[in-house]
Amino acid sequence: MNQINKKGKVRLLIVDDDSMVLFLYQEYFEELDFVVTTCRNSKDALALFKENPDQFDAVLTDYSMPEMTGSHLSQEILGIRNNLPIILVTGYDNLFSEEEAKNIGISYYLQKPFEFDRLEKIVMDCLKPA
Repeated sequence: MNQINKKGKVRLLIVDDDSMVLFLYQEYFEELDFVVTTCRNSKDALALFKENPDQFDAVLTDYSMPEMTGSHLSQEILGIRNNLPIILVTGYDNLFSEEEAKNIGISYYLQKPFEFDRLEKIVMDCLKPA
């Protein structure tokens, strides 16, 4: 079991403009006993994050969203909490590269499609103490 789980449940912020995808993520991670907060757009996610930056242990965000991309959201969040693990999911590797993600400070760049068990492993790996 991951170190963070010994202290309590993992608190995960998930951001995606597709409500079905959000539902699937939420169902999957709640089955793993995570506390999941979902947002359908980056601006709401950023506002929520700013209210209490310590309320989340990790962020899972889609890249392609209206108004503010997942990379821009990640930059804003990391400007507030530079050590917060962020997993960026994308189906558009031609718009934003893994190298660009690493340069921003994003913990993991995940290309669609993927299996949920792989995503779970990535989230847990990102939460391990350095």
